[in-house]
Amino acid sequence: LLADSLFKDERGAIFAFNPQNGFVYLSYSKPSPLDTNDPTLSPLLNRALSGLYPPGSTLKPLIALLALRDGIIDTNFAVSCKGAMYLGRRVFRCWSVHGYTKLEKAIAQSCNIYFYNIGGRYGAKEILNSLKGTGLFGRKFTNLKEEVPSRIPVKAIYLGTALNLAIGQGEILTTPVFLAVLAGLVGNKGWVVLPRFSEYEKPETLRLYAQDWAYDAVKRSMLKVIEEGTAQNSKVPWLKFGGKTGTAQNPHGEDHSLFIAFAPYDDPQIAIAVVVENAGAGSAKAAPIASEIIKRLFSGNLKITNAQTLNNSVSFNFLR
Repeated sequence: LLADSLFKDERGAIFAFNPQNGFVYLSYSKPSPLDTNDPTLSPLLNRALSGLYPPGSTLKPLIALLALRDGIIDTNFAVSCKGAMYLGRRVFRCWSVHGYTKLEKAIAQSCNIYFYNIGGRYGAKEILNSLKGTGLFGRKFTNLKEEVPSRIPVKAIYLGTALNLAIGQGEILTTPVFLAVLAGLVGNKGWVVLPRFSEYEKPETLRLYAQDWAYDAVKRSMLKVIEEGTAQNSKVPWLKFGGKTGTAQNPHGEDHSLFIAFAPYDDPQIAIAVVVENAGAGSAKAAPIASEIIKRLFSGNLKITNAQTLNNSVSFNFLR
């Protein structure tokens, strides 16, 4: 399998589907019971549907979209990133010093300081209510019993919680299928047909309201991630698409590597999420895996139509 060859000996998951018709291209979990007999590696856990991970910076497109929609910021909002900011005695750090930063640069370069400021403008209760109001948390996106809903705190009091939520950290856990749906929602500017594993499943459309200009701003920013940002090494020269890297802190070991994307940019036929456990930066591990899968799907500028989708998923041997 292509996914196996890309993951090699690492653990994690991939979920990819067509956001316009819901057909699933790939639901992949590593390790599987065929890979190992070591129960400590949880081979029976379907990580694509049931693995819960901090989303890290892959949540930033959603945070930006909500902040624009709710009037917390506008596209001219800017911060000066000096690599850290203080809340009382606590230090909230960025991974680099980005200087003067507006929305496109903040997403393209994954500037934490920009998003900490969004969290501070929202406040703990308000940012939590806005996230809950999306209807994305606490629900399932497929009809499979093994899927686990993504989780969010029941309540938030402290401003530090708002800052952590704004960068996808703290008491927030998401599944790869959640992250793929999020990528599809941004790519399609507010709607997706939920993932389905059979053409006989009745399609269900999910919508997330925000103004067109807000979606346009976030989409452009995700394009910048690929063209000149943290995932530029995973660019596909002949295909324009949007993405977002993530490096999620893990209390049980090394950081997780994450990446979400939608492609092509103007007419998304795939929304994908990749998580590589304990692998560090999303740009180093997860993004190249997603890029290879996207290249395979669109090799030769193939445009995948609704009628082709299920056949392609079989011919590429994506479904285990």
